[in-house]
Amino acid sequence: MKIAIDARRAQINKGMDRYVFELIKNLNTIDLETEYVLFSKIRDLKQKLGLSDNFTVEGMRGRFRLIGRNGLDFLGRFIFKDIDLCHFTTGEVWYSRFSTTIVTIHDIGDVVHPELFVEDHRDRRRREKLYKYLLKNADYYICVSNFTKKEFCSNFNIDKERVYVVHNGVSESFRPISDSELINKTKKKYKISGDYILFVGALEAKKNLSNLIVSFDDALKKTNKPFKLVIVGKYDMSKPRQYPSLDSILKRTKRSGDIVFTGFAEDKDLAALYSGAYISVFPSLYEGFCLPALESMACGTPVIVSNVSAFPEVVGDVGIYIDPHDIEDMSDKIAWAMRSPEAVGRYREKCLKRARLFTWKKTAVDTLKVYREILQV
Repeated sequence: MKIAIDARRAQINKGMDRYVFELIKNLNTIDLETEYVLFSKIRDLKQKLGLSDNFTVEGMRGRFRLIGRNGLDFLGRFIFKDIDLCHFTTGEVWYSRFSTTIVTIHDIGDVVHPELFVEDHRDRRRREKLYKYLLKNADYYICVSNFTKKEFCSNFNIDKERVYVVHNGVSESFRPISDSELINKTKKKYKISGDYILFVGALEAKKNLSNLIVSFDDALKKTNKPFKLVIVGKYDMSKPRQYPSLDSILKRTKRSGDIVFTGFAEDKDLAALYSGAYISVFPSLYEGFCLPALESMACGTPVIVSNVSAFPEVVGDVGIYIDPHDIEDMSDKIAWAMRSPEAVGRYREKCLKRARLFTWKKTAVDTLKVYREILQV
């Protein structure tokens, strides 16, 4: 069995990148027999991940941009010769069909909520083209949640028998940290003082940060508690619709002194930030999975989450749920948490237990089962 994997985004930056990175790393630990070919621009990927001899890396050179063009199919037949299955891991298919193809669908937010994702008419046309090519060339699909599978199948009229569900996992680096010195050192690094409520994620429109800031402001007024709101993530200033400015909200609430924007944080710092937080809040309007909520739970920090999209599937009955469109509901739940440390603390063990159900090793095991079922080996 010879399987090709699109590994261009095998890095630890954001959810989709982490998925590719962890899938390959964990396939390496459970499968020493299958021959894997990784398509990547990272030349030393094999060394970085410590991959076994059954993994090889094929550099992404210029010829890859040509293989889908008319009259150049011979390039594809050459590059993909002897490959039984090709796994495109980010929802993007970039070649004409030369082998059985499976594609991971992380979400279809740009289809069901274009107002949150699509920048302009050019961006819309680009996305439409990607979906058209995807639907034309994929034989099978992996969705990261049952929620995503349901949305994908219903919006594109896809036969459910062609769609598998394999949940994401949580990295082993996310675990409870009891070292107060390390937590305080990390807080100092990011200029955080006192008790804080944590948000982690890209500062995108879908994350609903404007409602979170207003709700946090209301919760402080209701409780008069000295909490900070710590927002971990970064802007992409080139995409103003997806990453709207929060300046007007900050000016209106006059809470800039109570809100800390840290920018991007590395995993080694994230685990300490999660562990040091009083509670984490994820009020997204749409998520295909939401890894940060799971990471917080794995660190033993309870979560306030939206009652929409994939959150109920991932968080189960161990989260405090809010209506992301209802600022009053959100502020009431945050205020309740601020006033109720004992009640919040009772969620800790429940969160840890729930998070243990999601591991990247299980993701790799389930993905390998899908490969073998498709190829009937």
